[in-house]
Amino acid sequence: MNTKSKKKVSNIMLAIIICLVVFYTIGAFVVEIVWGHEVSPTLTGAYFTFCGVELASLAAIKTSKVKHNKDNTEEITFEELPPEEIIINEEE
Repeated sequence: MNTKSKKKVSNIMLAIIICLVVFYTIGAFVVEIVWGHEVSPTLTGAYFTFCGVELASLAAIKTSKVKHNKDNTEEITFEELPPEEIIINEEE
């Protein structure tokens, strides 16, 4: 799986989690305004905690990958490489 697919999955997960939080909040308001019942504070706290942990884990994964890739890359200029080791990517 290439990096573009991984980025898309994390972006999709981020959008889904944010939409779920917005829909839950709207739903809780509708239930309280229309029917006059309060959604359980325990359920609400657990729901927002779950979504927050999911978002934090996505951020931690992204941060650790950025740090990991930064530590392993060495900057080499073309002058340091012999001509036979220079590979130019012509697909772009």
